[in-house]
Amino acid sequence: MKNLAKISFKCLLLFLTLSLINPSLNAQSDNILSVDGMDFGAGIVVMWETLDAAKTGQVYVIERALNSGEEFVKIGEIMADTDDNRKQFAFEDRELGLKKAFYRIKILEENASIESYSEVVPVVKDVINNFLIQETEKVDKNQYRVSVLSVADGELKYQLATNLGEIVMKQTYEMQKGENDFMVDLEAEADGAYVASFQNGAYTITKNFSKKSEKEDNVARKD
Repeated sequence: MKNLAKISFKCLLLFLTLSLINPSLNAQSDNILSVDGMDFGAGIVVMWETLDAAKTGQVYVIERALNSGEEFVKIGEIMADTDDNRKQFAFEDRELGLKKAFYRIKILEENASIESYSEVVPVVKDVINNFLIQETEKVDKNQYRVSVLSVADGELKYQLATNLGEIVMKQTYEMQKGENDFMVDLEAEADGAYVASFQNGAYTITKNFSKKSEKEDNVARKD
């Protein structure tokens, strides 16, 4: 029993020594007052507030885990700017297909040897964003190619409307996992502004387009 007590005491002493040498050992940050997350349709915004303004060389690392108890991975960072004395920060996580995720903020001090962590905050999305529009490209004077990236197979509902809300076209496409190309065709439409919407499930992305016909110059010119 005496030997066991000695071993336990030595382990405790070693842990305390390591904690003094390396404060980053699961240290809880006392400078972060609150951490919160919110679904904003296209992703999740992570927000946090600090007690004191950021210090020179301080870095806030945003980390995410997909399940409770899972290893956290870095998804971004914000370098502190001491000129604006900021105490409130935000980071947008636009990862596709997220339903629930866990977030925490890691604070790195200037020498990078001291780090601490905020509390962990879970966020549940009401709307899952399974796709995004990577780019739009004009391929003809009245036609546009829309490049869509999807993380799952499914239906993509397409609607074209005037800027006054009059619907001029509805169509449903089969969207494949990966990259997809769709066309927005204004050839048969009148000149004006249009809104194209792309919907999968409850998530919708809208893009603005316009058509302006080239008119001939009817003004008589004298040589």
